[in-house]
Amino acid sequence: MGWPEQMATRALLPVFLCLGVVAIACANEPPTVVGDDEPGKMHAVLSVERSDQALSDTPGSASAVARFVRLPALADASRVLSTAGVTLDLPPVDTCVPSGSQGEFEAPPAQGGVEFVEAGDVNISTSEIVTPLVPHAFPTVGGFASGVLYTTKDRTSGALPEAVPYVISASGSASVPALRAVVDAPKSPSSVTVGGIPLGELLELHTGSMTELAWTPGDASDVVYAELFAYDGSASVLCTFRDEAGSGKIPADAFAGIGNGRLGLHRVRSRHLDGASSPSSDVRFDFQVGSAIDFSR
Repeated sequence: MGWPEQMATRALLPVFLCLGVVAIACANEPPTVVGDDEPGKMHAVLSVERSDQALSDTPGSASAVARFVRLPALADASRVLSTAGVTLDLPPVDTCVPSGSQGEFEAPPAQGGVEFVEAGDVNISTSEIVTPLVPHAFPTVGGFASGVLYTTKDRTSGALPEAVPYVISASGSASVPALRAVVDAPKSPSSVTVGGIPLGELLELHTGSMTELAWTPGDASDVVYAELFAYDGSASVLCTFRDEAGSGKIPADAFAGIGNGRLGLHRVRSRHLDGASSPSSDVRFDFQVGSAIDFSR
């Protein structure tokens, strides 16, 4: 699978897998499900991914996925969302692990599940662009999650810019109150170097020795993670760092891939928003800059 196809697949991975973000981890116990006499509460989850090439003359891509989740009235929201696969789970700061190894996926009991519901017209707006999100039927996964999710129609990066306020809106439905939330998108990582070499100029990376990364520091509440991927079938590796540090180290032999691949540096921003009359919501941005790399050891 080529990199563009892989990135298109990654846009929907948070729906099916617990790949993980920052403060929410996979639960060991199944979440409580909605009983017949227990009203559910609504929670909106939006994830925005943007991928730019380290060489500025190469166009990038972007996508967004929104889900409106009916949560059990007495359940822990973080556990339900994690089990439903709508969160991202990164390794601890200054740690590298193979992608997908952070936690084991476990479905809730067969007698109930998590429902993704319709929310009317859903849009992401910036000062100049309105991007509608298109509803898609979400097939049952493992017998526990089903309903409707909303995604961008295409992957044009210009529709989801960096470093601007986003207005997320939903007209609402019989199940979901109208929603309007405003959150600032981060900048994509910039001035990225690998071993002192600008990322866009790096052709080969020897992973048998420690690798030093550097970037322009960002917000203290954001995190940065490096993703190393090779087309040889080996597991990709994720390494998490503090964004404000502006640097990080990938240990020797943390990555086993050899040959053609890609190194990407991601900036992740997560925000929780509570509304008095609208659903509570979590918004996650995952903006990366990357480049094709030939890995050796």
